[in-house]
This record gives sequence, structure tokens and C-alpha cells, in this order.
Amino acid sequence: MNGTVYFVGTGPGDPGLITHRGLELLRRADVVVYEKPSHNSLLLHARSDARRIGVGRNGTHAGRSQRRVCRLIARQVHKGCMIVRLKSGDPFIFGRGPEEVEWLAARQIPFEIVPGVTAALASAAYAGIPLTHRDHASNVTLVTGLLKEGTALAKVPQSGTLAIYMAVKTLPRTMRMLVEQGWDPETPAALIEWGTTPRQRLVVGTVGTLAEKAREARMHPPAVAIVGRVVTLRQALTWFEARPLLGVRIIVTRARDQAGDFASRLIDLGAEVIDYPTIEIKPVPRWRPVDAVLRDIARYDAVLFTSQNTVPIVFERLEHLGMDARALAGVRVGVVGPATAATLKRHGIRPDWMAGEFTVAALGKKIAADLPPGARVLHPGADRRSPLLEKELVKAGVQVRNLDVYRICRPGRRTPVKAADLVTFASAQTARNFAALSKLRPPAACIGPVTSQAARELGFRVVAQAKPYTIPALIEAILRWRKPTENRP
Repeated sequence: MNGTVYFVGTGPGDPGLITHRGLELLRRADVVVYEKPSHNSLLLHARSDARRIGVGRNGTHAGRSQRRVCRLIARQVHKGCMIVRLKSGDPFIFGRGPEEVEWLAARQIPFEIVPGVTAALASAAYAGIPLTHRDHASNVTLVTGLLKEGTALAKVPQSGTLAIYMAVKTLPRTMRMLVEQGWDPETPAALIEWGTTPRQRLVVGTVGTLAEKAREARMHPPAVAIVGRVVTLRQALTWFEARPLLGVRIIVTRARDQAGDFASRLIDLGAEVIDYPTIEIKPVPRWRPVDAVLRDIARYDAVLFTSQNTVPIVFERLEHLGMDARALAGVRVGVVGPATAATLKRHGIRPDWMAGEFTVAALGKKIAADLPPGARVLHPGADRRSPLLEKELVKAGVQVRNLDVYRICRPGRRTPVKAADLVTFASAQTARNFAALSKLRPPAACIGPVTSQAARELGFRVVAQAKPYTIPALIEAILRWRKPTENRP
């Protein structure tokens, strides 16, 4: 039984511009064929067992001819695979998508087209330029700037808005041809590089000056040019460039399953996020010792959760044992911070204690002052943990039972990061692991003083530190670092 090929438009760069239908197909695909670096973040949505095949200039198999790409796809189809072919922008707008579809159609290979947001629409919108406007443009013309030598630019309307794809290399010639066709050299024009991404740049001029301004600004592909009076509206309608972290390259070192919300918030603020997890959360080798302790969890006076990773693991094991939150009915519960508290509440438990400074030392002092000597405390967590909590409790005569429910591991060798403006550390362990995995030493943003101290000892210059010691506060600290003048008296 043959499979089906889905040509999915991904938009020009921002991975959030893929359609719901495209993302749904990507998550189901057996094989994903991609061609752009901007697709890398989308590949995270593919099944872990899906085959990933890079075919573009920046893909794994650089230089594949169009025919070879088609044959590769056909072989996967004949194996019965569901194939998603990721195409930047829209599959049918100024790309090789139609040629691939024609090849498949001629061989009666099933396919489906999933439209995408094309570069002219998205890049112009992110630059604050509406392509149409009641007072300025009632029509839009899309043309390509990649013309064969000796080929004249097709006659285009001298009104409305003109969007020129693949514009950089032939921009002087294209602008000259527009003037020859009768366009006023004073017509406003803009060139948008890397539209919809944190690397977005643009220059604004006129048909007569844009090519020279682009040369002076050293603009490079990919870029789209917008010509027309609508360009003048960007001063009032710009929004993307106002994002406070636009263009800042930030390395996020948290474990991949923890980094999502943090990375998304940084992206929303305009940052270019480099996903570089330096720890992996892995199960302990044997569950029997863990289960033996959890069966008797009601015998403890208190249970302490110092990481949100611990909570779901403990409740999964309780469920495996035929138990639930009622097992903690007579047990007091403590957490290190609001993120762990929120995770615990989703399992129906409201904590009795939460550290004021959101550190294990502060939690230990708080509980030590509240529990009598001889009280029994269970502390489930990672195989690597700070000794400060146990130190405070033991000093007060409290008995502590540490229980390893997961392991913190360092990933293997990673593709090196060439440059970054900032690296973020949510624990001392992420700082140590990053230093072991990379020679890069960009300025660091740390979640608290313990992490900051570890980072400094490893050669990092700490420029931002959260207070309180939470991820939202870390983001606020990064914003203060980015705009330090706003905080000066």
C-alpha cells in the first residue's frame, strides 16, 4: 500500500506561522523531508521515531538535484510511509513545490497541499507594512527578482503594492527596470531581510535609492522587497521591532521538557533562542526500592518536593502501587517554590510550606523551626542534590530520608554553538555541564546566587540574576540587563 506526500508550507521563518493542519500532519508523519535551518525547531514536533531527511543547501544531503529529491520521496511512498515535505513560505509561491508535485502527479503518487503564509504577507506584516490599504493600495502584485540574464521584468501595474521575492542579488537591476517601466523613482520602498525571525532587518528608501541603501547595509538573502506608498505606514504600525529582546541570541540550557515555557516567553520578547539542554532527566535503574518507600509514605511526618520534576514521578509510582493523593492525607508537604507548588496542586495537594527565598536552605530552616526533633521527613528527588536542606534539618534533630526517583545526566557531545549574546542557567548543574560541553563563555543570566557563584567559578560573567529565584523573575532580570539605562536614577 502506497503512502501519501503532504506538502506543508511553514511560513518564511517564524515556526509559529505553520498552520494547525500542517502541525497536525507533522506530528503524525513517518518521514519528514526538510530543507531550511528554520525547520529545525519544527522538527521537534515530529515523532521521535520519524525519519528526518535534509535535502536543501543547508540540509544533511546538500546539493541533491530536484529529480533526486523526487525519487527519494517516491521510494518512501512505495514503502507505505506518510511523508511530510516541509516547504518554506507557501509550497506554490515562488518555489520548487509545483515541480515536485507535477513529478508525483505524473506517476499517480497521492499528495496533498497544505498552504503556508508566504514571505510577502508575513515579512511585510512583521515590518508593520500593510500590503493593502483603502487610501494607498487596492491591489498587490507578486514577482520574483531572480530573472535570467537578458530577461526583462514582467510588466507590472504602476499602482498598488509590489512585492519582490528573492530580491537582494538583482535589486539594482530590478529597481532600474521599474523606473524604465514608468515607476516614479520617489516611490517608497523597503527591503526586509530574514523576515519574521529575530534576525529581521530592513532598510527603507525609494525605488531610486533602495539598492544603494541595501548595499551600504550589507543586506543578504533571504529578503523580500516591498514597493508602494504603504511602506510609509510602517512608522505608525511597527510592532515586531519594538520587542525588547529582538535580535538577542540566548542559549537555554534547561532540560528540553522543562525549557518550553521559558523559551517561548523569550521568543515572544523577540529573542533568538538556541535550545541547548545540558541535562537529561532519566529514570532510576530500579523502581523496587522507590516503591518500597512510597508504600509507607503515610509513616512520614512530612514529604518535601524541591523540584517540579519529582512531583509527577512520585504520583506515577503511587498510581502504579494502586495509591493516590489520599496517601498523603496525614502528611505535611513542603515545596521549594511556586513552580513546584503549581505542579503539586495539579495532583490535588496544596503545600503546607514554601520557602520564602525559593531555595532549599531557606526551606530547610523554615521546616526545622516547625517540626519537633525526631520528626521523620521524606525527600524524594534527583540522585544529585544540594546537601543544604538535609544539613538544616539534621541540625534541628529531624530525621531525613533521601529517596532518588530520577537521575540527572549530562548529554553526550553537542553541535557547538558559534556565538551567543547570553546563556541562561537555572541551576549550578546546568552551568557546570554547559562549561564541560562548550568552550563558549557568553555573559550569563542565573536563577539565584548559588547558580551565579558556580557560573563565575567556571569563567562566566554574570550580568543578570533573578530575585525571587524563579523563571519569571529570571526573564525580568534579562530585560533589565538588556535595557540598563531604564533603571538608572
